[in-house]
Amino acid sequence: MLKLVGALISFVIIIAFFILINYSNENTYFVKNNTNTKKMFTQYLDYKNSMNLKNFPLENISCFTIHSPRETIKKNEENLITPASVQKLFTVEALEKILSEKNISVNDTIKTKFYFEPQSNSLYIEGGYDPFIMNQPYIDILNTNERLVGFKHTSFESIVNQLQQKSLPQISQIVVLGNNNYMRQGWTKAETSFVGVPKAISINQGIDELPRGKLSENPTVTFTNELANALNLGNIGVTEVNPEQFAIEKKLILEIQSISYKEIISQMLIQSDNYSAEMMLDLSLNLAQEPNIDSLFKKYSINSGGVAVDGSGLSPGNKATCDNVFDSLNVLEDNLDSAPKNYLSISGVNGTLMNRYAKELKGSVIAKTGSIKNVSSLAGYFTLSGDSSTTFVALINRENPEPNELAKKQVDSLIQYLREQQINEKQITKLEETYV
Repeated sequence: MLKLVGALISFVIIIAFFILINYSNENTYFVKNNTNTKKMFTQYLDYKNSMNLKNFPLENISCFTIHSPRETIKKNEENLITPASVQKLFTVEALEKILSEKNISVNDTIKTKFYFEPQSNSLYIEGGYDPFIMNQPYIDILNTNERLVGFKHTSFESIVNQLQQKSLPQISQIVVLGNNNYMRQGWTKAETSFVGVPKAISINQGIDELPRGKLSENPTVTFTNELANALNLGNIGVTEVNPEQFAIEKKLILEIQSISYKEIISQMLIQSDNYSAEMMLDLSLNLAQEPNIDSLFKKYSINSGGVAVDGSGLSPGNKATCDNVFDSLNVLEDNLDSAPKNYLSISGVNGTLMNRYAKELKGSVIAKTGSIKNVSSLAGYFTLSGDSSTTFVALINRENPEPNELAKKQVDSLIQYLREQQINEKQITKLEETYV
């Protein structure tokens, strides 16, 4: 009897098992053949396929490095490429490290001081390297450029007026501490679009003829001559002295403070201001007591991966790798203690990206641009509203001459890829959460 009961129980369990399996198979068959579900799986595969780089015309980009939360994609990331104005990232990296070493805060300012020594009726000047002391005509030019709205500066004429108001006795000589750069000078008519280049650095002469990492003109003589003329001092003597000779009893009569280093860096990168980049490189060389940009970059472990010729990126002789530019972006984000949107141009909002990606992608691209003959570059961050950020670097060098607009469009293809990638990532995540 017990054996019979046991056999019946076993039979019931087996029947129940087959019923369960059959129900499961039927349910699986239903899910697989449900029209809406099949449609979603088809979309899922389409989105996956569209993420492929081959679907975007990126073959003309010399090198790129892309790092998103989902993946890292690279091409020729260790090749040496001319970076154009993206070179400024390395200049800022060097400056920040030197300021930190010298216990100078990025919130500090550059001070230009004027003293009067009554025994010899001498005007003493100390400071330099303020890149935004400039003549009023240049300021007027800046004020006509919509992308330079909010650009901060000090007019040379206002300094002259303040000195004249001191009612000093006739000045017999000007004494300057060191051969420093005291004001923006030497613009040519062709540079009034605000490339802001020292006069000797021009298309005609070529920047590679200049000493590496140094401005070509004697900046002190140029500044003091202009000051003497403005003060009607005639053919007055100018003396450059060392700190010991400068340390005599004298009265401070005027102090001009620049905007903070942080603001200088911001204006330099957002507006791609070549002159301030060269001034900051010159200041870095002075503070570090290094003879040239090679030794400076070596001392402070600024690794462009290639060759550094200047601080602005104007020279085609600059060479860098995409990976090293990528690393520099990360270093600056960590060391500047500020969000990239505060020191890089924002698409459709300000600086060199004011008129790029201004409609569909306004505010989505935060980056440093670069453009010289046959070179276009872009390095920074891409994000759609509410999404995580993708860090990218793209450098284009073309051997054959072609319009820079074409090179820019090739860089734009990468931005289009990043846009599609983030849109698709949202869809993929939603599909995976629901159906996978």
